[in-house]
Amino acid sequence: MDEKTKPVNGLVIIPNVYKKKEKPKKRERKQKVILPIEKQTIDYFSNKWNVSRVQVWRWTKKKYTNPPLPSQQIGRVIRIPVDKAERWYAAKSKINE
Repeated sequence: MDEKTKPVNGLVIIPNVYKKKEKPKKRERKQKVILPIEKQTIDYFSNKWNVSRVQVWRWTKKKYTNPPLPSQQIGRVIRIPVDKAERWYAAKSKINE
């Protein structure tokens, strides 16, 4: 008998040769919400143009305005490119005058 198998109280204990495999850790669900730069948000343009947030949101929808305010929706976040929005607002204000 070798050192691993020693008799205890008349019984031979055989060590567990098979080690339990470690379970792989469950991957945590990561929400990849990339927040836009402050200047690309609805809040920024609502303060700049002195209108409500809802009004800026409506301008991004084709249903309410034609042509709509250029924007890109990623998930639930709306990004508005600054240079295109400035041109759009300038053209819109000329039409309304």
